[in-house]
Amino acid sequence: MMHKNINIKSTPMKKKGSLTTIISQILCPLALFAASCSSKDQPTEPVVEKNDKVYVADLPKDGKTDASEKLQNIINSNPNRTIYIPDGTYLIERPLTTPAHATRSVALQLAKNAVLVASSNWVSDRPMISLGKTYPTNDVANAGYFFFIDGGTLDCNGVAKGVSIDGGREVAIRNLNILNTALGIHIANGANSGSADADIKDVKITGNGKAGSVGVRINAYDNTLSRMDISNVQTGLEIISGGNAMRNISITGCTDTNVFDGSKGIRDTTGDCWYIACDVTDCETAYSLENDRDMRPSIQSFTASWTGKTGRRHIVFETPGSFNIMATNLVVKMNENNAVDENIITSARSGNGQIAGLTVETPAVLTSSEHEKFIVAADSEVPDMDVSLEELAGKVVVAELEGSGKEDVADQLQSIVDSNPNAIVYLPDGKYMIGKPLVLKGRDKCAALRLANFAVVVPTNNYQGEYLIDMDSGNDLKGAWFEGGTVDGRSISRGINIKGGKNNTVANTTVLNTNLSLYVSENSSGNIIASVNATGVYTPQSVGADIYGPGNKLSNLRLNNIHEGVRIYSAGNTLANVHPLHYNQAEGYESSCGFIDAIGGNTYDFCYSDQFATGFRTMQGKSLLNNCNVFWFAARGNKRVAVKSDGKFDSEVRTMSINFAHPIESSKVLDAPGEKGQGCFLRLWVKNPQNLTDRTHEQYMK
Repeated sequence: MMHKNINIKSTPMKKKGSLTTIISQILCPLALFAASCSSKDQPTEPVVEKNDKVYVADLPKDGKTDASEKLQNIINSNPNRTIYIPDGTYLIERPLTTPAHATRSVALQLAKNAVLVASSNWVSDRPMISLGKTYPTNDVANAGYFFFIDGGTLDCNGVAKGVSIDGGREVAIRNLNILNTALGIHIANGANSGSADADIKDVKITGNGKAGSVGVRINAYDNTLSRMDISNVQTGLEIISGGNAMRNISITGCTDTNVFDGSKGIRDTTGDCWYIACDVTDCETAYSLENDRDMRPSIQSFTASWTGKTGRRHIVFETPGSFNIMATNLVVKMNENNAVDENIITSARSGNGQIAGLTVETPAVLTSSEHEKFIVAADSEVPDMDVSLEELAGKVVVAELEGSGKEDVADQLQSIVDSNPNAIVYLPDGKYMIGKPLVLKGRDKCAALRLANFAVVVPTNNYQGEYLIDMDSGNDLKGAWFEGGTVDGRSISRGINIKGGKNNTVANTTVLNTNLSLYVSENSSGNIIASVNATGVYTPQSVGADIYGPGNKLSNLRLNNIHEGVRIYSAGNTLANVHPLHYNQAEGYESSCGFIDAIGGNTYDFCYSDQFATGFRTMQGKSLLNNCNVFWFAARGNKRVAVKSDGKFDSEVRTMSINFAHPIESSKVLDAPGEKGQGCFLRLWVKNPQNLTDRTHEQYMK
């Protein structure tokens, strides 16, 4: 049976609704950018009973009766479930916590108009919701290790904090609106030696407008923040740990003088982070680097603006002594309407930093010219690498399949997606065994497939096929669509195969236990692969992604426990926030590589090679490596290279950070043949330069 109705409770004179209608209303925020659902035929105030496929929380929604105790009981009693909170206002009188362990975790999915509001009597110093607070884990090899909160609103009522991440890895916060808060989001702890690897995107935070209010505080490493709007706070971002990438963040401070004085758009205590396309408005200091070591944060396409004469001074970059910031395409909006006592870009008189490209709206209002010594010629523009998905709309069909992992449901699931073109087939939490590949065609011919967070697709022991998911949109420009859940190859099959067509999408999913997680064939192009986490099989044969077709966009990928990260055999691809991690074993280590570029013509923006013998390998042609990072956290093997060129070195490398931690026999920035190419290094930063054993790269420095 494809789908069925379940019992609906309703008050008199109110309509009843089918499960499909209610799920259409509740599951709508799952699409990136919160695609809006049609209100046609939607029930009024539906209350859905629990069933074995979909859990819709039945909570008091009058905004007056405490819902926290009941919601906490639901969280505690429903491991590996996606818990849906329908539209309504829910009073929260005490902090809520979720587990981090893979066998106990839950995902919180709020409807678009679901509001959790803190009681006016709130007294706890803990946030309203702590993700991964209990049962910590460092396991990325089992389904359930990742979890999220998605959608809806948290109203902190001026007294509470919003959300914290207290454990786990690759936790997500997305499509969330946090209001009236003292602290919006706190990434407090990471599982992997302090690395949370969290993904936070499409979040709006409005502070309580009081002194000490903070939008986001980060105490754990290697997180990615994108498309955020932070306002009415004294500090927008407070960064206390490194390895974080912030992209498309808008920060607006307070014009109240008592809060404006001492306000900072970004307070960075490490200097080991990346900021791309960030805007700061009406903070006394746009960016404060509170670290006097030789750290070199990268700030690209940054805008600092003031709209009035609040306060005594306006400063773009505040540093303790030396100016070591690498800033490109800086725009400063100061004019006669905000000509206060001091209008300063930087007061530093020395340092190793650079400002490559500066535009000042009204230079005459500046009260210092110290910044001029750091100005160099502007770079050519780097295109915006952020990936936006179309709004995925259509009717929702809930696949009612056996989900215990005991029988092959491949034919049933294939029939459901094939018989519902232009719809969204939703696969609830559960384990779904398939004996052959699931084929997803263009959406004019079949449905988009969306998995609940704990829906897992696995192969049978006698699996007949190479990949679990085959995507081929053919001539359909809409493309095939796969989103959510887990694809677990069980070391039997490979993961996801984009075998043909254009504009196919893979998003918000996890691929486990395969020797190749993602494949794009030469017959496919223009695909989007976004927010995918993958874990390989810990062998020299394990690869994160192979890209043969051209013109694809890869964004927010973490590829764990692999021997080679991303191998690209085509041109016109853009990669942003892609982070492969080697499994750190000795077998075959010398041939491991984070990124392999076979023909050139590709762009890499904040791509992060972690513990591979070679970070980036260019075989021929010219590619752009912008804001990339190569890191070794342990002494493995006897040779390591940040950039290896098989032929003449012709690529352009901008603002690369390389950490040669621990001395070994050979450590090189560049390994290239003797004939000099046309490539260059701009604003290179080598940490631990005392461990370098070769200076070949210096002839390419500009």
